[in-house]
Amino acid sequence: MRHPARCLTLLLCALLSLSTATTAHAVIGGKRATAGQFPWIADVGNCTGSVLARYVILTAAHCVTVPGQTSGSAWTGGINLHEGQANTKVWAIPNPGGMDAGDWALIEVRDPITAAPLKIADQGDTSLHTGKLTLAGFGETDALLPVPLMYAELPFVPDATCRTQHPDTELCAGGANGNPGACYGDSGGPLAAKNAAGEWVQVGVVHGGDACASYTYFAEVQAASDKIKAYLTPEGRLKH
Repeated sequence: MRHPARCLTLLLCALLSLSTATTAHAVIGGKRATAGQFPWIADVGNCTGSVLARYVILTAAHCVTVPGQTSGSAWTGGINLHEGQANTKVWAIPNPGGMDAGDWALIEVRDPITAAPLKIADQGDTSLHTGKLTLAGFGETDALLPVPLMYAELPFVPDATCRTQHPDTELCAGGANGNPGACYGDSGGPLAAKNAAGEWVQVGVVHGGDACASYTYFAEVQAASDKIKAYLTPEGRLKH
């Protein structure tokens, strides 16, 4: 995630997510992903995201500056920034409750996404909020071009620790000093874990951190799961 501080306004967060390669940082303590390792990863231009449905990408609300009809490019399944299946963004829905109610957004693309979607945690299911969780993102680096997809295993931070500073709709993971964790450009990326069946399940959406030097904060997916699913049509598009 590329957020030097917890996001307070859509404008501020949008500016922070647009950091340039000279100041941005990749997933801290991370490794380069290999082809096919995270087929559901998405790049929405200024942020990371994940494939939610055949035509829909899940990302952070602060990565969406204008709700409704939108434009621009998105890519899915790549292991470098702006690579993979290219697509065109057509519609965006940031959480209508605002970021304090969960920093998540949905982006519809024009053409079918070939990658299988990443499952999201069901409403009320916190069974994967434990142990090590996997973060993936396209945080820019100072030296690596093209910008690679990076990932890291982040320890789950107990709610009692996380929620002394953040609302109940947020989840924390990573190191207290930001290592491992997310940094600039990883915003909107997925925090996921494998369930008992060996399937990846998304539990968080990267929201931010304090100068990339604290726990990483995530919108807690299970808290908004029913609302997110309600926006999807049977064809995997957005209702609008």
